[in-house]
Amino acid sequence: MTESLTVGYIGLGLMGKSIARNILKAGFPLVVHNRSQGAVQELVAEGARAAFSPAEVASQVEIVFTNLPDTPDVLLVALGPGGIIESARPGLIFIDNSTIKPAAARQIAAALAERGALCLDAPVSGGDIGARNATLTIIAGGQQHLQTYGLAGHRVECERTPVGHRRRSAPCHDIEDADGAKQRPPHHGRVCH
Repeated sequence: MTESLTVGYIGLGLMGKSIARNILKAGFPLVVHNRSQGAVQELVAEGARAAFSPAEVASQVEIVFTNLPDTPDVLLVALGPGGIIESARPGLIFIDNSTIKPAAARQIAAALAERGALCLDAPVSGGDIGARNATLTIIAGGQQHLQTYGLAGHRVECERTPVGHRRRSAPCHDIEDADGAKQRPPHHGRVCH
């Protein structure tokens, strides 16, 4: 890693906490937020910084991820009072790892785009074990999903490796398009959290 990319993660449930932990293990400065504080305090003890709202997370990072239970939760965190939108700005990348309704993903993307932020609807597959082992598959969608992931992959210098091999402790994953075909983003060919 040649430059410091600060990452935010909101939603520290079974999968979110493991993904966030892998981001931290990979050496990225990490800002976290969750409704219940147990997971936040656990990650703070490992080196993350706590934020008290989604807006506070977004104000401190270049990329902010969410991993929340359902569509209304993501809408509230992204667009509600104290939400990501309050700190959205040109260059911020918002990536939602939740499984939500496509119309909501488009609504969030349109609202954040008005403030210059890039958005990706990127639900993950692989469960808690995949999250712990950094072997999740990301199903990415968005108007510029490959360009956005290419930028993120380039900035964190995620290396291309053969299928089935992962960088040690780096949270890198393949992505698939809607038809299940493997996609290789530009630059380094792997997607990084």
